[in-house]
Amino acid sequence: RQVFDDDQQPAEPTPQAVNGHLDILRPAIANYGGSVEVVAVDGEDCLVRYEGPESIGSGIKAAIKEKFPDITNVVFLQ
Repeated sequence: RQVFDDDQQPAEPTPQAVNGHLDILRPAIANYGGSVEVVAVDGEDCLVRYEGPESIGSGIKAAIKEKFPDITNVVFLQ
């Protein structure tokens, strides 16, 4: 049995919305000594301050793009 959200519309890509979505990943990221924070969303670009393993970073990028289809480029800032 599949369960669907009542809201089938893609989420609005704002920094607050993307940060809220990443809350589900933050405990795992912290377990690996990392941290993540969305700095800005500018059109198709999402600017993220991320520290941690590269493999976790790839998962963060995928999670953002899956939830927010309007975001096509996730940029990790130094």
